[in-house]
Amino acid sequence: MKRRMKSILLLTLVSILGLTLVACGGDKPEEPEMVAQEEQEDEDEHTHDAPFEWRGTYEFEEGEYKIKFNKNDGDAHMAMGFLKTDAQIDDFEHHAAHMMDEDSVMEDVEKDGIFEAKHEYAYELELNNETAEFTFTIAEGEYYVFTEHFPEEFDLEIVDADGNVLEATDTKEYDEDYEI
Repeated sequence: MKRRMKSILLLTLVSILGLTLVACGGDKPEEPEMVAQEEQEDEDEHTHDAPFEWRGTYEFEEGEYKIKFNKNDGDAHMAMGFLKTDAQIDDFEHHAAHMMDEDSVMEDVEKDGIFEAKHEYAYELELNNETAEFTFTIAEGEYYVFTEHFPEEFDLEIVDADGNVLEATDTKEYDEDYEI
């Protein structure tokens, strides 16, 4: 009987303690997925000054291409990023800003070098004082190509293996105050 009384007393105390803790709990803590959603919204709201001045759309067949810088007025390098237009990306400009931001890790390509242009990658092309030419391979698809400087500054051309100059479509220019 004593044991049973102790068990009932203990059960009663635990119940009272539980009710007290629930009643004094104050505001309910945020659920983890709500916190994650708010953090994502805060992240989505941040802005960048565009680290690029130009974007154009190119249709590439799988293969080898050349980027020709037919003149240079003294720039030591040019950042260039590639994004497939059919990628599941909500904001291509914002994504490109992260790829090409000065704090990001871009692949360095030496003067007149060779590289594989990959989706969601940016490249820091080292330029000669006058002209430069880079060879790159790429998978088939339509790509947004973002450039740090306006292509006109370099008489920039992208040329296929047969020597045909590719024309960019859906071009867009960004001024220095453009925020993403």
